[in-house]
Amino acid sequence: MNSGLTDKPRSPLHQGAVLMNSGLTDKPRSPQQQRLFDWIKGLEQVPQRYAGSAGERQSAELVAGWMREQGLPEVNLETFQPPKRSGRSGYLLALHTLIAGIGCLLGGWIGTGLVLLAAWSIRGPRWFNIGALLPAITSLNAVGHRAASVEEPFRIILSAHIDTNQAGLIFHPWMANTFATRATAKNRGKPPKGPNSIPIRLAIVACLMLGLSLLFPASTPLLLARWLIGLVLLVVCALGLQWALAKTTPGANDNASAVAAMLQAAETLNRELPDDTELWVVATGAEEIGSRGMQAFMNRHQHWPRERCLFINFESVGSTHLHFAVNEGASKKTHYSDASISFAARLAEHSPQGPITPIELMIGTDGRVPARRGYEAVSLVSLEANQVPRNYHRPNDIAEYIDLETVRRAGAFAIEAAHAAAAEKRVG
Repeated sequence: MNSGLTDKPRSPLHQGAVLMNSGLTDKPRSPQQQRLFDWIKGLEQVPQRYAGSAGERQSAELVAGWMREQGLPEVNLETFQPPKRSGRSGYLLALHTLIAGIGCLLGGWIGTGLVLLAAWSIRGPRWFNIGALLPAITSLNAVGHRAASVEEPFRIILSAHIDTNQAGLIFHPWMANTFATRATAKNRGKPPKGPNSIPIRLAIVACLMLGLSLLFPASTPLLLARWLIGLVLLVVCALGLQWALAKTTPGANDNASAVAAMLQAAETLNRELPDDTELWVVATGAEEIGSRGMQAFMNRHQHWPRERCLFINFESVGSTHLHFAVNEGASKKTHYSDASISFAARLAEHSPQGPITPIELMIGTDGRVPARRGYEAVSLVSLEANQVPRNYHRPNDIAEYIDLETVRRAGAFAIEAAHAAAAEKRVG
């Protein structure tokens, strides 16, 4: 990056990129902000809390202890085993692009078969998924519960994940800014493509090149194109492997800030929700490998009536601008229901916590799991001007960079949403 001084005006994107890596804040904190900071710092100081690790378990125990301090009547640690095909993202990326790259370089029917297998598997299907070669892990959720006084209650479910991801080179600010700019500029009114679209597109192009090479085996341009794509895939493989082997981010914004907002909301709602409304507080594990903790939680409660639940999810709420998602996903997009979007928009319009605006997310959150299953859900996320969370998957994702006021606003808005839904006994 050129560090020379300039008098030219800075674009909003550039300002967001600078803010994302700005110096430590020295603003005085209110007592409420200090409490949020302490929760965030407490989680940040748990090292290496990736899915299935000892750090993840330590984080779950820590959050469970905070839930008990808040007076939640029932708090449990619930273990689960994610499918092997949902291993650490860096290893999955490296494994798929390695097989596709080798297939491109080999060519012929064997190479074509390898590329087709990688292209099929990289989209995450259950059958013939290369990720099943990775070892199984055990993860866990910390779950707090306040029962209701009626048999068929309305349910408020708060969620935020506790695991972190590796801080690989692919999340360097330059790469994140470049991808975000292109993804949002080229969507043409459609939801922006997530980062998983890059290896998927490479695999599709590789399939086309190999198919044409089988039809025209003597074509030198096709041979060169096939080799070029193969080398690009191997470079992506190297980046994926570096990502998998890198240390995890401290995870203050992603996702300790969200856990703090969830705890803030949970403490108030535990006292204030009417007796006929049930409260669940779920600190999920294994979110970074496909929202597996939220899936495990919902599998335990799949009998819940869809019309009598509201899920409120928190994701990286320590950046500048607070939003609610209208759709999201790193590859396959999940769209929130019209009722959920209208509900969030109506509250945000009159909320003293504003501005809170709709956003189309390039990343995925735990909120997509209930949304896909037909439940009403609101997923709160904060972003910088470049539509990327502050210090996203970076080594400098520490508590001192967090916008504590945004964290507080997210928790307060969730309280408003929960009260509104509990009063009406529905969302819509």
